Amino acid sequence: MLWRAWVGVLFLSTSAGCTAIRPLDVTDAGAERDAHGSTGDSALDAASLVDTGGVLSDTGVPAEDAGSDAGIDGASTVDAGHDAAMAIDANCGVEVCGGGDEDCDGTVDEADAVGAMTYYVDADRDNYGAATGTMMACHAPATGGPWLTRGGDCDDTDRLINPSRSENCNGKDDDCNGAIDDGPISCSPTCSLETYMGHAYQFCTDTRTQVDALGRCTAMGYHLVNIGDMGENDFVQMRAMAHAVGGGGMGNFVWIGLMQVGSTTSYAWTDGTTATYLHWDAGALEPNGTGPCVRMRPLTGLWADTLCAVATYGYVCEAP
Repeated sequence: MLWRAWVGVLFLSTSAGCTAIRPLDVTDAGAERDAHGSTGDSALDAASLVDTGGVLSDTGVPAEDAGSDAGIDGASTVDAGHDAAMAIDANCGVEVCGGGDEDCDGTVDEADAVGAMTYYVDADRDNYGAATGTMMACHAPATGGPWLTRGGDCDDTDRLINPSRSENCNGKDDDCNGAIDDGPISCSPTCSLETYMGHAYQFCTDTRTQVDALGRCTAMGYHLVNIGDMGENDFVQMRAMAHAVGGGGMGNFVWIGLMQVGSTTSYAWTDGTTATYLHWDAGALEPNGTGPCVRMRPLTGLWADTLCAVATYGYVCEAP
C-alpha cells in the first residue's frame, strides 16, 4: 500500500505537471539567459569601446614614444654638437709634418708628427748612417750631422765599411752583413777564423819565420796577436790547440806579436801598443835573452823569447 501511494503521488505530479513545468522552464531558460547574454555581449561590445579607448590610450603611448623619439632626436642634436666638438679636437689633436701646429701645443712638426722619418747620423760621410743614434724628425736636424734617411753603417768611424763595400780578408765586416771575412777575397786557406770579445783572429797552421808571419798577418789586414790578459791568453792557447797550430807538442810553438824594444829588456806589441800583461815561462827562466821575438807554447800557454828569422812556427793574427 505504501508503494502504491508513492507511485500515485509520482504519477499525479507528472501528469498534472504541464502547467507546473513552465516555471521550471523559466528558471532553466538557458535560451532567455542566452538572449540576455547576447545583450551582455552588446555590453561587452560597449566594453570593447572601452578597449578601443584603451587602444586610443595605447595610441597615445606611441605618441609619447614619438615624443621620446623626438627627445632622442633632440639628444642627437646634442650629439651633433659633440660631433662639432670632435671636429675641433681633430684640428688640435694630430700633428702633421708640414709647418703647422696642428695639435695646438705651441711646437711645430715635433718628432711624433705624422710623416716624420728616421734620420741616421753619418759621421764618416760614406753616405750610410750609423745603425745607432737615430732621430725621428720631419726634417733633417740642423746640428750634429750630417743626417741621412739611409742607415745600415755598422762602423761609422770608417768610410771603407758600409753595405756597398766588398768583403776583404782584414778582420772586419766590410759589407756590414754581420760576418767577418766571408767575402770572395778570402784569407789564407791555412788560417781559421775565430772571434773573441769582439775581435777577429786567424789561427794559421803554415809555418813561417816571425818576420814572414808578421808580413802575412799585415797582408790580411791583421797584425800578430796582442794578448792583454789571462782570458785572452787562454783563448789563444786553446784555439791554437784546437786548430793544431804549432803541432801541440812540448817542442812546438806559435808566434805572438810581442817583441823586445831595442836592446833593452822591455817589450811591446808589434802594433806599437805597450805590453801590460806578460806570461813568461818562469820555470825555464824566460825571457832568457835568446832573441827579441816571442813565441807561445800551445800546450802550456807560457811564453819564451827566441830569434826572429831562424825558427819557423805557426802563427796567430788579430784584427786591429
